[in-house]
Amino acid sequence: MAWFQSLHLSLSGVDASRMRLEAAAANLANAESSAPDDASVYRVKRIQLSERSDEMGVAAQRFEPNLPPRLEYLPDHPDADEAGMVRFPEVDMVHELTEMMAARRAYEIGLSTFNEGRH
Repeated sequence: MAWFQSLHLSLSGVDASRMRLEAAAANLANAESSAPDDASVYRVKRIQLSERSDEMGVAAQRFEPNLPPRLEYLPDHPDADEAGMVRFPEVDMVHELTEMMAARRAYEIGLSTFNEGRH
């Protein structure tokens, strides 16, 4: 039974890392997407990791922090408002790249642990 629990624990970490990678990739892909108003600006995605209360493993929950958009004065842009301001999501490229590297490494470790546990 402990063998299955260790495999389940490894896979929960792999799944959480996959979610982190997907969120960071979506944030990077939409970093320069513009919007004409606050309501239609891309919302940054984050993943919160926690310990599962019902069993061993990692729980990952997606959330969108309430970050104000980044405003740039671009009067000729198609999404510019009457004041010439264009809204962009508040994506920190360094943070997202760091998150991707950490999530990728955690994914590799979880997969390696899973593969070692199968043998």
